[in-house]
This record gives sequence, C-alpha cells and structure tokens, in this order.
Amino acid sequence: MTTGIDPDRTPCMDTKLRLKGSYEIKVKRNGKVIHIDSGKNLVVDDGLFLVMESTFLGSSPVTEHLGIGDDATSPMVTDEDLVSELGATRTLGGVSVLGNQVTITFQFTSGGTITVREMGIFNNTVVGAGKMFSRFLPQEVDLVLNDVIDVIWILQATGA
Repeated sequence: MTTGIDPDRTPCMDTKLRLKGSYEIKVKRNGKVIHIDSGKNLVVDDGLFLVMESTFLGSSPVTEHLGIGDDATSPMVTDEDLVSELGATRTLGGVSVLGNQVTITFQFTSGGTITVREMGIFNNTVVGAGKMFSRFLPQEVDLVLNDVIDVIWILQATGA
C-alpha cells in the first residue's frame, strides 16, 4: 500500500503567478509638493529568487529598503544593483500586507544636491550588499539640501 498523491492521477494547474510593481513619488521642498510621479517598475530575477527563498526556506532578510541612484540606463531583469547608487541613500520603509498586495512607504531627506534618475528596492540597508528586488526609473528630479521624497512602492501578486 502506498500513501500520498500519485502525480500521474492528480490533475495539475499551471497558475501563471504574476508580480506587478508600481510606485508613486512626491517630492517636497520647504513643505510644498514640487514634483509628482508614478509608474511601473521591473521585478528583477533576484527579486523572484527572494520570493522563492523566503517562501520555501524562510531565510531571506525582509525586502524593505529603498536605494536611490543617478543613472537612467533602462532596467533589465538581470540587474543586480542600481547602475549608479548614491552613497548613504538606502532608507528603511514601513511594510504593510493586505490580501495579495504589499505596500512599502519610504521617506528620504536629501543631504545635498543630487539628481534622482533610478530607484531600487533591496533587502539590505548597506549599499552594495543584499539583493535588489526591483528597479525603476522615475522622472528625473533634482534635489537640494533637505528636500523630502515620499515613495509608495506597491507589489501585487495576480494569476494570469
């Protein structure tokens, strides 16, 4: 007598899981909104690996850090890092999960004059460490000292 499920007799379903990411950005200077942007982002190969690793091994650090860079090279699924991440910009976000959607909110205050051209979501606060989950290119925006960027990053899991 055998126990368990016989894969030859059990109907299977290909679920075609999709991860869709999007972002919303507001830049404030002296308390006034000076720039608003929103769009889609690319979940990279390492991001898919992080989903599998945390689901089945429970061993990945939480993906809750925002990195900022100044390069506008188009994102590719093979990206492992921002092309030109600005030092000391990784910011810890607040994570919430509701149903099939994860939302992470970030706030970054500029320590000087920088041009923001790329952003990424990471599982480590140290620049150059950990894995990047997604990368996106917001509309270019120039920041000066004490400008504040509010970022809402959303990941939604859907079946095709």
